[in-house]
Amino acid sequence: MPADARQLFIQKRLLRSFSDSTGLNVKFHKSFLVPINVSTEKCLHHARTFRCEVVTMPFTYLGLPLGTTRPTVHEFSPLISKMEKRLSGVSKFLSYHGRLTLVNSVFSALPTYYMCSLIIPPAVIQQIDRFRKHCLWSKGDIHRRGTCLAAWEPMCRKKDEGGLGIINIHNQNLALLMKFLDKFCSHANIPWFNLTWSKLYHNSNIPPHAKNPCGSFWWKNIIKLFIKFRDFIICHPNSGNTVSLWNDPWSDDALELKMPHLHSFAKKKLLHQILPRQ
Repeated sequence: MPADARQLFIQKRLLRSFSDSTGLNVKFHKSFLVPINVSTEKCLHHARTFRCEVVTMPFTYLGLPLGTTRPTVHEFSPLISKMEKRLSGVSKFLSYHGRLTLVNSVFSALPTYYMCSLIIPPAVIQQIDRFRKHCLWSKGDIHRRGTCLAAWEPMCRKKDEGGLGIINIHNQNLALLMKFLDKFCSHANIPWFNLTWSKLYHNSNIPPHAKNPCGSFWWKNIIKLFIKFRDFIICHPNSGNTVSLWNDPWSDDALELKMPHLHSFAKKKLLHQILPRQ
């Protein structure tokens, strides 16, 4: 909200009215104020009005690190700590089959909440894989070495391909983030899509998979997945103004690939490319 003392006071009055009508006690001191381009004096004045603390970005919101810059490895420490605590549990009492089930059902599932919204740094994925290796091969003993019976990468293949079916965290992370591209290409009526389109693409025909995407670090990470995303989707043209004739897979393959010679004569090779989904 704008850094306006009057709006902040109205917000506080609304919360007090809610408290009086429901009997629930609103604890303002548990809230905090995060200033963006606001002077220190003005920020402290607003904090006194609301009787809350002042913090800076990044901070934790709904369990996720929130800020204007890409989260660092240190900000994923709560996830790492949670997995380390689980490691010293019951894995030493299980057979190989039981530990394999534990790896896929627990240790591979713990980062899912993070992976649905953020790109997990490679260093964090390496640590997660380290815990999963210790759970599978060392019975949870992180100090035990030389117990791996096979390389980790082949073990992440499907069972019919000679692996153990262990979930590849990196690939799962990318797959979960592609849901945002699905909503973006489907013109979902949700606030973040309307905001992204109005701020970044309202006067532009730049395709979403541009080499130098604009926007926040989060949106740049999402847009980089567009080429992979387009490899397994099919467009269903509706009114004709949301499909690129040459580049989008609205038939068996993109016409750019099926008719490269004819495509070389096209004057407008890259048009508006927000695709109807799938």
